[in-house]
Amino acid sequence: MIFRRATEADIAAILPLMTRFNEEEAIAFTAEKGQRGLEQLFHNHGCGFMLVADDEGELSAYALVAFGFDIEFGGRDAFLAELFVREDQRGTGLGKSMLEVAEQSARDEGVHAIHLVVRNENERAKGLYVKAGYVADPRPLMTKSLD
Repeated sequence: MIFRRATEADIAAILPLMTRFNEEEAIAFTAEKGQRGLEQLFHNHGCGFMLVADDEGELSAYALVAFGFDIEFGGRDAFLAELFVREDQRGTGLGKSMLEVAEQSARDEGVHAIHLVVRNENERAKGLYVKAGYVADPRPLMTKSLD
């Protein structure tokens, strides 16, 4: 298994994984929206980065890290916007490895804090994040779509 930065050449392989992630999270998603977002990500490094777990040409997992900025954290921060492991790879430690690689890659990009959201009922994911040192912030995340 190789962990590497995704590129535009990976879009066709990533989109089915993203579709599955969004189905599991009950998030409205279209392949067109995913394609547009990935193209923007790959053409503008300032947005963030995506990592993939590549098993001899087959993608087993991905992590999407989106950059932000907050004085509270000393400058650049980021959201772990998505972390997905294929169903047949879950329970193998791949999620933990993807998270570690994402965190180190973020450090290498000058990120001082990573935020994430996780559904309350997703006990497996919450357990992974708690073991990795993530803590719940008392301030709830609020979102407004601008589309």
